[in-house]
Amino acid sequence: MFTKLSRGAVSKLIDRLLQKGLVSRIEGTVDRRYQEIQLTKDGKKLVPKLAKVADENDSFFFSILNQSEKEFLRKTLIKLTNAHKLHTNPIE
Repeated sequence: MFTKLSRGAVSKLIDRLLQKGLVSRIEGTVDRRYQEIQLTKDGKKLVPKLAKVADENDSFFFSILNQSEKEFLRKTLIKLTNAHKLHTNPIE
């Protein structure tokens, strides 16, 4: 699991994204429990806008740190991620 969200919470989130037309769901042909979630054309259009908002948020939030502090934080987060065997690094 990539998040600490429950299956129910993820399911509700996906349902909301489906209703908004931002993702599509493809059911598995061999195993019906398997479902693939893909961004729709409209969902893909939002990616650059959301990336810009995330970048602006990061710039604001981390602006109080100098470059060496940012690098120390990045290395510390990666160390914690690896130590707890999380699936993705926090900032890559």
